[in-house]
Amino acid sequence: MIKLISCSSSQNLYKKINKLNSYLSIKNFYKSFYKKFKKLNHKFRFTSSIDLKYVNKQLKNIGNRKYLFFGIPFGIKDVINTKNLNTEYGSAIFKNFLPGNNARVVDKILEKQGIVFCKTTTAEFAVHFFPEQKTLNPYNKEHITGTSSSGSAVSVSCGALPVSLATQTAGSIIRPASFCGVTGFKPSFGAIDRTGILKTTDTLDTVGLFANNISLLKEVFKNLLASSKEYPYSKNFFEKKTKKNINITIITEVFKPYNFYDNQVKKDFIFFCKNFLKNYKIINNKKFKFINNIHIHHNNIYCKSLAYYFENLKKKKNKFRKTMIDMINIGNKVKKKDFSRSLQVQQSLSKKFNLLMHDCDFLFTPSTASVAPKIGNVEKTDTCLIWTFLGAPAISLPIFYDEKTKLPFGLQIVAKRYEDFRLLDFSEKILMKVKNYKF
Repeated sequence: MIKLISCSSSQNLYKKINKLNSYLSIKNFYKSFYKKFKKLNHKFRFTSSIDLKYVNKQLKNIGNRKYLFFGIPFGIKDVINTKNLNTEYGSAIFKNFLPGNNARVVDKILEKQGIVFCKTTTAEFAVHFFPEQKTLNPYNKEHITGTSSSGSAVSVSCGALPVSLATQTAGSIIRPASFCGVTGFKPSFGAIDRTGILKTTDTLDTVGLFANNISLLKEVFKNLLASSKEYPYSKNFFEKKTKKNINITIITEVFKPYNFYDNQVKKDFIFFCKNFLKNYKIINNKKFKFINNIHIHHNNIYCKSLAYYFENLKKKKNKFRKTMIDMINIGNKVKKKDFSRSLQVQQSLSKKFNLLMHDCDFLFTPSTASVAPKIGNVEKTDTCLIWTFLGAPAISLPIFYDEKTKLPFGLQIVAKRYEDFRLLDFSEKILMKVKNYKF
């Protein structure tokens, strides 16, 4: 069914912070805020590191309201360097590791007087699967939270934080967003600086966000955007207003694994398309058949890159989880010529996608093929890694809810690369349509 899932506690949290205007008011707010945060963290286990002395030190340095992030507590995925909090990459090998520096994106948060509140849990080296029971799904603890950015997703979904940083190399933002009923945004490749962030794959790693307020998400993204001359992609980002006449494409059977999506996902998505997209011109989706060839090339690039970047840790291989070992072993079997070929395919298909998107403003597809599977079960193949491979911005909106399982799943909207602001504006309009729809 269509059901706008709203984490009101996350949104109310942001509204309360917006009203604060002095150190005393912030200090009092954070006392009550931390009590609630602590209870939620104990219940859902989404934090890997927190230091209240460091939080208080940041609060004392806050100046005035002219800074956008004034007093906002941020969750930071534990593959992103923080000078004062442990960065363990979800690995026993780096237990209690302090990298000695902040990632540039973390420094930007601090410069704008945001609060680096905690590190959020991640899969080992941000590689796909979470250990069972490490972080719990707020809707049902017997079901998975998703892939490597799940700690950040849960921190916002359960109402503990208004916004959290995340990364995506395959589907690590969109999947947890879908499974945990929260808004997850994967920007265009290169939008947010990756300096000081664990590198797994040069052409795929992307920094993104979770939030339950699109306006907040948009402002945070705008202020974290790598926009100076030293960034080659920054000149391509500019704020465009959504056009009056919108052309869209609906990705269903053109993607072959769609036939194996859960019936409830397909049923609800079809209902959404019929009732909410009827005023837009729908472009034939057959030109997008090429997306069916992407998974194998993504796998070649991802696994070969892991094998290369983690070569220096091979002596500690016995401490790796099985998933990591399996992917490295696959990577070692990928021949250099096949790796180079997959990189060439990535470039050519990205260009092809951008050309096709001249005639299409947005793609619509379910975020995932099902609701969150039970722990121990594997997710069905979906489109998430395709948009990562193509460097395109994608967002998952929490508007679907399966009454039978009592679990959410998301609507995914994709735009042309660099049209992130248009995507966010349009997504806000879609959410408003759902909110005002009379069922």
